[in-house]
Amino acid sequence: MTRTRRWRPDAALFVLVGLTLVLTVRLAVGVITTAGDQVDARHYVSAGITLAREGVFGYDDGAPNMYREPLTSWTIAAQALVDPRLRGVTFAEVDQDGPAARAVKQQNLVWGALTLLGIGQLALLLLGGRGRRETLVAVAAVLVTHIAFLEWEDVTDRSLSELAAAAILVWASIATVRAVDRPAPRAWLVVGALLGLLALTKASFLYVALVLLPMLTLLRWWRSTTRPRTLLRDLAVALLGLALVVTPWMGRNLQQFGTFGISDRGGLAIWFRVTWNDASPEELRGAWVYFAPLPAQPALGRALGVDLEDFVGAGSLRRVARFAPEDEAEGRSFYRLARRDRGELTDAYRAEGLPEWEAAHRADRELMSRGVTALRDDPGAFVRTFPVFLWRGTWSMLYSNLIPSALLGPLNLAGMALLMVALALSVMRGRPRWFAAVGTAGGIVVFYALLSHFEPRQARPAAPIMLMLCVLAAEAAIRTLRGRRAVSSARRD
Repeated sequence: MTRTRRWRPDAALFVLVGLTLVLTVRLAVGVITTAGDQVDARHYVSAGITLAREGVFGYDDGAPNMYREPLTSWTIAAQALVDPRLRGVTFAEVDQDGPAARAVKQQNLVWGALTLLGIGQLALLLLGGRGRRETLVAVAAVLVTHIAFLEWEDVTDRSLSELAAAAILVWASIATVRAVDRPAPRAWLVVGALLGLLALTKASFLYVALVLLPMLTLLRWWRSTTRPRTLLRDLAVALLGLALVVTPWMGRNLQQFGTFGISDRGGLAIWFRVTWNDASPEELRGAWVYFAPLPAQPALGRALGVDLEDFVGAGSLRRVARFAPEDEAEGRSFYRLARRDRGELTDAYRAEGLPEWEAAHRADRELMSRGVTALRDDPGAFVRTFPVFLWRGTWSMLYSNLIPSALLGPLNLAGMALLMVALALSVMRGRPRWFAAVGTAGGIVVFYALLSHFEPRQARPAAPIMLMLCVLAAEAAIRTLRGRRAVSSARRD
């Protein structure tokens, strides 16, 4: 009598944890460098070190602000207080190449590990098992996420908020699927709290959450026999969890800046889009080319009848190019035109005697007011430009240390397409479980594509979910082909 070996359910977890540890070591050794943070990443580091050393959430000028979301800077501040390598280190010392800069960026190892482990767990959850097949698929999802997403210095070797948002988003999706499977007040409180942490990482997630949770409640009502009172209780508990996390920070901003919000860049973001909505049909056609990856631009330009020379100099598409020359107003790009409007408003408020931070804050509030007015007056303009900005946000993964960049093109396209299809089908077919898995990632993509100029970096929090969907779709296709071959072989026999 022979015994058959069974795949122990906890073996899947051991495999994923072991793989995550190995890949995290790879990131520590091969990706994170001693280079100092620059541009946007520098802001998060400055706010974190200033908070740790002076107790003020602001930059190295000592003035408080709410320009960026706080969570990334909070974690940097916490590290600056407990990490012996950063004890007593000032921002000036961190703000240059060296071991201190590398130490700060090593917190990305935690976010990277959480992303990898979480994407494996989410894949297992959606596959509905922990056997050999499911574990192999989960391993494939982890490896693809590492290779296509984390193996890029722009993601892992900078102190930006996108990687933290990606990690929290994955675990928020896990928590939401589990809450749908086994609804309980505690589970929904966790969902709300994780969505709150996401909002403190990227403020746009607050708006996504306020749409996601009611929609998920409607889908559960459509596809279940649960009493409406119970569904409304779950919704209220999730919203409570969200409020408990974000309200203290928003209350601080209300007290200090007169705005019950999370960050101070929403006005500029929507104003970018309002400015772009004035694009002519020719400029929108050119945007499809300009927003494509550089290797694809010549072929796409020929297909759409767009001359790449028109993006430079006095060309007809110079407003599309982000960094067009500024020597005359009509030659400025849409990007520079929006920033000019914000700068002029800031200067006007500064001329009234307001300090720099308050002038910038009021300028952003004014742009937000104008943007919301434009949205109310002509929502069709935002819908008209939605496809081209969805196209722009598709290209969030452009380089990997381990595979040729050309292979990332199909992954970007397939991942974005699968995410949008999964989001649409989960709503149209009333699938609350799938909506729970992809709703947050799909929601942030739709939000940015509809209401902002959607820089590709903004899609990075959704990238692990996109890559997991690519792996699940490939596995389903392979399984289907094998099944057809087996049927065909049986018929021949």
